[in-house]
Amino acid sequence: MVSRVTRKDVAKDAGVSTATVSNVMNNKDFVSEELRERVLASVKRLGYKPNLTAKSLKTAISMQIAVITNDITNQFFTEVIVGIEEEAYKYGYTITIINLADRDFNIDIILERQYDGVFVMTDNVSMHDLKNIADRNIATAFFSNISNKDIEDFSEDIIMFCPDEYTGAKNLFQYLIDNGHEKIAFFSSRRLKQGVKSKDMRLRAYVDALEENDIELDESLMDFNTNDIKKIVTAAHKILTSENRPTAIFAGNDYYAMITVSVAKSLGFDVPRDISIVGFDNIPMSSIFSPKITTVDMPKRNMGVLAFKEMMEKMNGKTLKPVVFPTKLIVRESSGKKN
Repeated sequence: MVSRVTRKDVAKDAGVSTATVSNVMNNKDFVSEELRERVLASVKRLGYKPNLTAKSLKTAISMQIAVITNDITNQFFTEVIVGIEEEAYKYGYTITIINLADRDFNIDIILERQYDGVFVMTDNVSMHDLKNIADRNIATAFFSNISNKDIEDFSEDIIMFCPDEYTGAKNLFQYLIDNGHEKIAFFSSRRLKQGVKSKDMRLRAYVDALEENDIELDESLMDFNTNDIKKIVTAAHKILTSENRPTAIFAGNDYYAMITVSVAKSLGFDVPRDISIVGFDNIPMSSIFSPKITTVDMPKRNMGVLAFKEMMEKMNGKTLKPVVFPTKLIVRESSGKKN
């Protein structure tokens, strides 16, 4: 029978004290990077697995993190979650995914399971609920599509992760305009209840790009309710068969861009000769779909890795500033010059 590897075994192998092993496993920030790497190498080599049940009873730490999203089928969320899980695994944490695709958020789900931290990747959770979770001493992180400055009653106790969607979208719309497109349709992959007055970064970039290029905003080219497959199909068919047909469509994200391309092809349009169609997020499928989708890249996996690291800092009592991730325009086959 193989004996279980203990903390003492790791300490002996790494040439450190058992206290140092505990500090590394609990991600204490006063351990040097050299010692941390040495201990983690011993942990991996020996196959050490902490007794999480005993630790939870002793410290009231559950070693569980919740990730809340409303569309786990979207590869953007999948890649971010992979990054979170990848980093969480190093410290013995397990990840629970809560998918709100077909149900409303219930805060009791979080409170009853006693999660140590919560990542929120949907605007279907209210700021009131986010604050309520954070007030229970649960590390709470929010991936937002608007600046924290634009969020009413934003709590500094919430960790904010905000990809620079404005710059990415602005570059995308300017690229289309530079290629002769002035009638650009805008679809939102999110529920923008305030319509054109919403503070959504992609929408703001669209409005600003048109204004800066002296192009009149045409609300008949906009649809703020394309947040599922049926709705994007309906919106794409409607706009492509209208008398006011645009020469380019921003489909909201890559997934919906591919659906929009399919609708366009079914109606006999050539993409991009007859119409340019662009997305956002740079999911893996966008680079192998035909035609390959013009998009905006966000460092999704790295976002997840850094997000978990930031959450660990929060758990150790640090006050954190909002984290902004860079974006990059990627031009591919689904867009081109206006004919």
